[in-house]
Amino acid sequence: MTPSGEFVAPKTSNMCGRADYMPPKVYRRETPNIPSLESKEHFVAKIEPMRYTGTLVKGLATMHKSNIIPVIDDDHAKDLARMRR
Repeated sequence: MTPSGEFVAPKTSNMCGRADYMPPKVYRRETPNIPSLESKEHFVAKIEPMRYTGTLVKGLATMHKSNIIPVIDDDHAKDLARMRR
């Protein structure tokens, strides 16, 4: 700051100008080019989607907001219905 209270930016040095800049040499390691296996003998069949086929779970209940839990039997469903919110 000057005595009058004005801000004056500090002077910069011209010792390292853009024309003098040389970027450092980057080390790059040599990697071999290994092609993928191109074979038409191997294939994978499509898997059927998993579905519940048992009889243990009777349905689903919502506890709080979108928290879904499985209902196993009628007593469990009644207990869930009696719970306070």
